[in-house]
Amino acid sequence: MIKNRILSSIIVYFGILSIMSLLGIFVEFNPHSKAVINLLLFPILLSVVLFLSKEELKFSPFSKKKSSFSKSILVVIVGFIMLIIGTNFITQLKEILGVSLSNSNTNNLIKALPIVATVSVVIAPILEEVVFRRHIQSFFYKKTNAMISIILTSIVFATWHFTLIGFPNLFLSSLIFSTCYYVTNRLSVPIIIHILLNSIAALGSFFA
Repeated sequence: MIKNRILSSIIVYFGILSIMSLLGIFVEFNPHSKAVINLLLFPILLSVVLFLSKEELKFSPFSKKKSSFSKSILVVIVGFIMLIIGTNFITQLKEILGVSLSNSNTNNLIKALPIVATVSVVIAPILEEVVFRRHIQSFFYKKTNAMISIILTSIVFATWHFTLIGFPNLFLSSLIFSTCYYVTNRLSVPIIIHILLNSIAALGSFFA
């Protein structure tokens, strides 16, 4: 029963967002309309995924104890610092290689409707961490091992965002999210790091 609910939540997540992406190909929405759709869609999607996942979220996927509060805080700090350093390195490397660093779709949506930043900063990180870390990483972990599950999850995570230019950053982010999740066995840890990262990106959108 639990497995069916998890599969349903994954299908709902990928299915709804895929439909919206395909719809965007055939119907041209202006940034404000896209922002409104996101503002309405993501809270509903998060609610559905959390409802379908509520039983699974009660259990730890890894065969290890959860880390202490102090260790979890330390992992958040270290993970976030590593993420910032790694992201800056990749960005500088892209600039050296002459890769275009155009504004992301999220930045455009936030500029069109600032309140949509709540989706990017809070709702999206929770939703993605439940789907990619709790469900997908846990699935790979059961089939392989910790290292392979982290790598496979990161490939899926980066590929799903459909951006070749952003793939290295997304892959690195997922590596850190997934590693921190495994090390602490606490889903709240990658969620917090993800929220911190998206908060910086959102602030950049306001001042860009």
